[in-house]
Amino acid sequence: MVASARGMTRTDQEANEMLYFRACPKCRTGTIEHNRDPYTEYLQCLNCGLMRDLPDNTDAVTWLKQLKIEFEAAAIAEAAEEAGVGASSAA
Repeated sequence: MVASARGMTRTDQEANEMLYFRACPKCRTGTIEHNRDPYTEYLQCLNCGLMRDLPDNTDAVTWLKQLKIEFEAAAIAEAAEEAGVGASSAA
């Protein structure tokens, strides 16, 4: 067991790695890898490359749900904007 910058052993770090299948809020089909480096924990999509740092004391599943809500809200706003642009140019 090798100590890291955070004082955790390598076996502790390996235990924290997790895969969430079809959980990417951006591409919707990608596998999210929950991983850590010496500085932070992060989530990364293995399909599209989306990467987000995980805030301290936050569960990965909770953070993924929040990211999904944010991406869906952005997609709805973008669709509404496009529909508004199309309607104003037709008038």
